[in-house]
Amino acid sequence: MIIGALRLTFIVPPDSGSTHSAAQKIKDRLWSKFKLALSEQPTISGPQLVIGAALVGYDEGKTRARLDQIIKHLNEWSSVELINDEIELVHFDDLELERDFEKYDP
Repeated sequence: MIIGALRLTFIVPPDSGSTHSAAQKIKDRLWSKFKLALSEQPTISGPQLVIGAALVGYDEGKTRARLDQIIKHLNEWSSVELINDEIELVHFDDLELERDFEKYDP
């Protein structure tokens, strides 16, 4: 299994209200279109907004393609300004290996 994670950074325009309302709009749109797990990172101040997203897949190519599709959708959506995106793929087998390796103590 593969866990695909995204960290998405947006600029919130001053006329859009609070960063929380902008985050909710983005999260609602992504949930309705892609059915992702989503989380908004609390912001101290400023116009930046960070949202985390995750999905689970069984094939690395298909999981990466799905994440790329999400980023493409956000870049084409004129209501938001995506300024940075980060993709991380975590292979579940790697997590098992790390856990087993920690148990090993020669």
